[in-house]
Amino acid sequence: TPRGRGRMGRLFNPFAESTIAVRQVEEAA
Repeated sequence: TPRGRGRMGRLFNPFAESTIAVRQVEEAA
């Protein structure tokens, strides 16, 4: 999925900050 690359997506994703937060939660789970 494209959202999997949240770290790189933040470069051209205005809502990447929200995605990163979600990714951290998923990784912690």
